[in-house]
Amino acid sequence: MATRMKSLVQTLVNAGANYIAVPNLYPKHLSPSVQFYAGSSTTKGHNLGLAIKQANAAIKSSLATFGSKVVYVDVNTYMTNIWTNHAQYGMTHVNTTAPYASAFCDGYSDRDWQLCVVQGKGNTFYWMQYLDMTTYVHSLVANYMYGIIKAHNW
Repeated sequence: MATRMKSLVQTLVNAGANYIAVPNLYPKHLSPSVQFYAGSSTTKGHNLGLAIKQANAAIKSSLATFGSKVVYVDVNTYMTNIWTNHAQYGMTHVNTTAPYASAFCDGYSDRDWQLCVVQGKGNTFYWMQYLDMTTYVHSLVANYMYGIIKAHNW
């Protein structure tokens, strides 16, 4: 993955891009999908988390050759912080312990769909469905990335 990412960034540089922001991989191991399908096994989720951490370290390392042209954005740590401290962000429909089934808007129960979409309380959920975050979480990540990019010494 890191080799592919470096190649893609090089393609952008070769095409004339002066500056590039590269976010790392998000914490997919926290998603309801992994937790739901892993069942009571925390080993699978933990192993996926370790693989993501290793991939992110390799991506970051591979981008070092580009110097200040590339800013590596650690969205993984930021998103994990949101997940861990969800109440601080007004997310009251987050279940960080098994079972994870009621921790997302779509796909599991009509009750959560009604609450999330029909009643417009999507901002109180972290996950929209098994793998994707809600619009609210995406907006938090976008604002975080904007701050990193704006502060970077281009």
